[in-house]
Amino acid sequence: MPINEHDVIRAQNYVKTLHALRERAIEIDYEVRMLILSAREEGVTWEVLGEILGTSRQAAWEKYRPKDLDHISPGQGTLPIDD
Repeated sequence: MPINEHDVIRAQNYVKTLHALRERAIEIDYEVRMLILSAREEGVTWEVLGEILGTSRQAAWEKYRPKDLDHISPGQGTLPIDD
């Protein structure tokens, strides 16, 4: 079955929309990481953060901890965000 121009345009719109959503998801992930780092610096526990994120404290810690700076505790300055 041949593809008509309308189908091509619709497919291009899907791709464009998905790309925009992916970009926004990256921005949101960055914002979440920054908020989590700030919350940790203020002493918010991984248990509380996990609850807010709808996961366990362990899962939250594994995803959002600054992996290259595990030895730094809350209150010791701004920590970089890892991927």
